[in-house]
Amino acid sequence: MEKKNYAARAAIYAMGLVILAAGITMNIKTGLGVSTIISVPFAISSIWDVNFSLVTFATYALFVVIEMIIKGSDRTVIDWLQIPFSIVFSLLLNMFSKL
Repeated sequence: MEKKNYAARAAIYAMGLVILAAGITMNIKTGLGVSTIISVPFAISSIWDVNFSLVTFATYALFVVIEMIIKGSDRTVIDWLQIPFSIVFSLLLNMFSKL
């Protein structure tokens, strides 16, 4: 059986979150536009003058809730880990937007 290296996987995932948050923030600040998944939070934050990272977290949390409704009784505790990772991602967006 293959031994899983959870520390390496977590480090790679964390690096991916940092790179993604930095890239999204740079695209917004330079006026290059936004990707499809981030366009709804960007539009809401621009129209209502709300913090972009807060709207991003709320949108992602809503997506997770919808996913859990669709999955029904097939969901697991690991599925709910998307919420804390969304918080971390939103905090990274907020940190990079202040640079």
